Amino acid sequence: MAGPGANELELPEVLKHDRMGHQMRGVAAVYSHVTPAMRHQVRTRLQDHWEAHAGFSSVQAA
Repeated sequence: MAGPGANELELPEVLKHDRMGHQMRGVAAVYSHVTPAMRHQVRTRLQDHWEAHAGFSSVQAA
C-alpha cells in the first residue's frame, strides 16, 4: 500500500519541497521556511492516515 501524497495531506508548499529535498525558488525561497509546527503537522497527519487505513494504532497493548 502506498502512503498518502503531500497534496492529499494538504501540506504547505515549502514543507512539500523540504520533504522531497528540493528548494523553493524565487521570492518564496526567501520568505518561506519550515517550522517545528509544520513538522508536527505532517507527523500528525501521516499518523492519522496510517491509523485510518492500516487498521492499527500507535498505542497498542503490549
